[in-house]
Amino acid sequence: MTGNTDSILRILLVEGDSVDRAALLRALRHGNHGLCITEARCLADACPLLLQHAVDVLLADYELPDGNATDLLDVVAAMDGDRPAVIIIGHDDDDSLAVQCIQYGAQAYLIKESFKPSLLLSSIAQARQLARQQGAQRQQTMKLQAIAEHDALTGLLNRHVFEESLQSCVARAERYGRPFGLLMIDLDGFKQINDLWGHCTGDALLREVAGILARVTSDSDDVYRIGGDEFAILLPETSHAREPAMLAERLAEAMLEPVCADDHEFTVTASIGIALYPEHGTTADQLLRNADKAMYRCKRRGHRPGAGLPAPAASPIMAGLRSTE
Repeated sequence: MTGNTDSILRILLVEGDSVDRAALLRALRHGNHGLCITEARCLADACPLLLQHAVDVLLADYELPDGNATDLLDVVAAMDGDRPAVIIIGHDDDDSLAVQCIQYGAQAYLIKESFKPSLLLSSIAQARQLARQQGAQRQQTMKLQAIAEHDALTGLLNRHVFEESLQSCVARAERYGRPFGLLMIDLDGFKQINDLWGHCTGDALLREVAGILARVTSDSDDVYRIGGDEFAILLPETSHAREPAMLAERLAEAMLEPVCADDHEFTVTASIGIALYPEHGTTADQLLRNADKAMYRCKRRGHRPGAGLPAPAASPIMAGLRSTE
């Protein structure tokens, strides 16, 4: 597909009938020379073109040799960034079909036998304007959702999302019998940081710790800031009981080096409590309670007086002992 300037309108025309396709091409080219039209005859041809090339307008027959246009609308809905305006063309004056296409994400539904070239071109212009408005609304919604779901200080997922995610993990585990792990993490002596160096330094240190947690965990594991100096990690794909403990060990290794925050260098230690489903609980409350117990047991047994104070005396994270009801 050629033509990448703003003056060229890039249209993907998906039509299986050669006669109808020729009629649509004539209507599109009627008195308009600013179009770059790519043709496809079926879904199998159209989907790669839609994904691989920039398209401003998708003009598709509802009935195609290998499916219908709702399959194309699913592809459009999964696109990141700007999406093309979509016009579905059908043979029937069917209000329910038109509503269905709009609900699926099309901007317009036209009947083949009824439109003139001027109607088609004006419909394309209106559909593009509507698609741009919907795109702007979608971006705004995504921004607001990201703000609502993430901790403002560290950028990690927040407590509300954690609680929902933990409930979802429990529900999946009950349904499919898949174990998962929960780590609760509390920094040792963090109050001293705020008291001695101020909250700006404390906030900078929390951001550094959040970065370490995010780097060490895998893409399938989610990291959350629960509040204050407390964090949580969910391991939804835990295949054996050792995985949470192994992750705690990797965190300990990653935090052996002093951490720089607000022009100060600190040794970071933390207490980690581990809970496994179903060994340490089959509900979110049970798992949280047992992970917290393990974390505070770790803090009592493993906390060092110098933890959380400036380097050089680095010491590793202490993994909490598992506890059961």
